[in-house]
Amino acid sequence: MSRLPRVLLLVGCVSAASVGAQDQNAPKLTHRQRGDLALRARAIFQQHCFACHGGGKSRSTLRVLQHDHLVAKTNPVPFVVPGNPAGSQVVQFLEDGSMPPGTGPRPTPEEVAAIRQWVAAGAPRFPVTFDDAGTLQAIAEAAAARPADAPHLRYLSFSHLVTPETPRPDLAAAERSLQRALSGAGVGGDALPEPVDDAATLFRLDARKVRWDDREVFSSFDKLTTGGVFPLSAYDLLLLEYPHLPAAPVPAALGGYLAGAKLARDVPFLRADWLADALYAREQPRPLAGDLKSLAELSAALAKPGRAPAGPAYRPFDELKQPPAVTRPAAQAAALPFASWYSGDAAVEPPPLAVTWEFVGEDGGPLKAIPYGAPFKLRLTGRNNLRFRLLLVGTDGVVRVQATNRNGIFNGEQVDVTPAQGATFRITPVRKGANEYFVLFVSESPLPPVTIVRSRHGTSLEAEEDGRYPVTRFLFNTAAKVDDGFDPAKWNPAGVVRKVIPIPLTATRAD
Repeated sequence: MSRLPRVLLLVGCVSAASVGAQDQNAPKLTHRQRGDLALRARAIFQQHCFACHGGGKSRSTLRVLQHDHLVAKTNPVPFVVPGNPAGSQVVQFLEDGSMPPGTGPRPTPEEVAAIRQWVAAGAPRFPVTFDDAGTLQAIAEAAAARPADAPHLRYLSFSHLVTPETPRPDLAAAERSLQRALSGAGVGGDALPEPVDDAATLFRLDARKVRWDDREVFSSFDKLTTGGVFPLSAYDLLLLEYPHLPAAPVPAALGGYLAGAKLARDVPFLRADWLADALYAREQPRPLAGDLKSLAELSAALAKPGRAPAGPAYRPFDELKQPPAVTRPAAQAAALPFASWYSGDAAVEPPPLAVTWEFVGEDGGPLKAIPYGAPFKLRLTGRNNLRFRLLLVGTDGVVRVQATNRNGIFNGEQVDVTPAQGATFRITPVRKGANEYFVLFVSESPLPPVTIVRSRHGTSLEAEEDGRYPVTRFLFNTAAKVDDGFDPAKWNPAGVVRKVIPIPLTATRAD
């Protein structure tokens, strides 16, 4: 007897009533259990079936990694009947040993049982590949399904963790890490991200529930003067820190979503494990989590009459003794977090230019430590005709674009930088013991103007004594009109190097 008639006979023995009974009696699974079943089924199909049903030497039109093929009702006998293992060819073939053919490795009893369980659970979907192109397409479909909500939805992906080498990563642990990190940022309960896909590798977060989409919590800030509201949201702070871009073109179908979401960077999703690490480490929330939580509280307070609350603890670049450097290939230069508040140096690999720095005194001698209020200069070594911008990040919660004696230009291979007005720098921190920093940007071409923004948190002497200040950020204004030689059309992030320079201030003079 051929295989097809035998299976038809088996399928004919399964009544519609029995299929319905299986669905009703199936245990209720969590999204993670369903997702793990989908991942395991896909891994089994790839290991034991893909060579004949999907690989380069495919022996049939069936593609086992294409879920639609597996459950298609156009086949004479369905290969997979969701919810009905007894009526599914794949279960019959695996259990009677008909498939896979030949003498190759056979599925273990546990793997056969896993396929049966997957089918019984309704055959949760899995994608053909776990890549950025598939993630972007899934986001486009999810956003289109909820057009009214789409501008407020933010997407987090674990898909990149599913690889040929690790087809079944521990996504339950990854989810727990994400939820713990979000909890430190004030996100919990029904505001936690929910899965978009059956495999539970793509999640969406409704920014309205956590007040991360409020664009009225920041003001522009220039020369110690607060200006009008600046349209930056709490979620945008994550985008300013984010060091990755999708490894696939953003499809045109996402254009409407990005236009409605009005993100600080056109990045449709974040890697969820990156977000977990950015918000939580060493059994405690990171400063970025405190910023997000404080901005959400500020958003709620601004919606009511009364005084705005004080800001969070102020710790720019201060979490690690040496903030992590970020390097990327030139092709990924746009992913460099030039406006990051918590990472250090940034450049493409190999760096487009070499720049070193040191602190020197009035006599030109090197300084390892700088007493409060003592004169010093910043010596930069590179090559002639480079351009630079210098920011001063103070301990008082203020960032300043530092005007210099060099007007932002290397006019030699080595230059001693001082304030535009004054022969040397002299700094006495507002908060003793806290660090101040220079942030240096160097390029062969003119650099964009820098916009500084500050949250609308309240200020008080008590808050300042506790080191609590408004949330401050700086951004490159790459949409600016031509100014000081800068041409937006020629902005080339691959040619820019960023260096974070701690200023070694000390209350006592070093020997």
